[in-house]
Amino acid sequence: APCAFCSIPSFKGKLRSRPLPAIVDEAARLVHGGAKELVIVAQDSTDYGRDRNEPDSLPQLLTAICRRMPELRWLRLMYAYPGHVSDRLIEVMAREGQIVPYLDMPLQHGHPDTLRRMRRPSSSAWVHKTVDKLRAAMPDIALRTTFIVGFPGETEAEFQGLLDFMQAVRFDKLGVFTFSPEPGTPAFDMPGQVDEATKEERWRRVMALQQDISLARNQTQIGRTLEV
Repeated sequence: APCAFCSIPSFKGKLRSRPLPAIVDEAARLVHGGAKELVIVAQDSTDYGRDRNEPDSLPQLLTAICRRMPELRWLRLMYAYPGHVSDRLIEVMAREGQIVPYLDMPLQHGHPDTLRRMRRPSSSAWVHKTVDKLRAAMPDIALRTTFIVGFPGETEAEFQGLLDFMQAVRFDKLGVFTFSPEPGTPAFDMPGQVDEATKEERWRRVMALQQDISLARNQTQIGRTLEV
């Protein structure tokens, strides 16, 4: 089922995977046209192939692109769901030098009760396990996520749970949005709507905490020379 706050599935429909050879051909055209970095992007890139009865096809796609174009400098992956980040995907990311050690996992919250109301996967243990595996395989990996504050019914305790989750995982980058009700979604008229002032105040607290975390993560780069 789609997330309670998201109207995208209502006009985009179900996820459809493009055939693997077509994507590899397109990637080749872009690289031959001078592209230095390619971004593999989808609403959920880790779900690639599932609708074709070929789940966990993403590692195969990434490998095929790297093999076909050894001259490609950077290959970046966006929008991964921790429940679908397979050991095979982590292995390919760590092995292929062209794949940027970066992953964007739009988690939306860190408290299980809020996540359940959002109709999102609610196991923080699973997130911690995935993050630990990624960092063990790629000590240099940069992790980014996105959160929504002020979702209907979000209590101060749930919000505190989000801050604790951020402290525990320590994402390199973070996008935070205040909840905005989308007409036609279950969350639009859910009980327990949070007032704008509270949303704003929670947004500021998340940003202040993340600023400290990002600074500490960035300071680990001091003294290094990086190609960008």
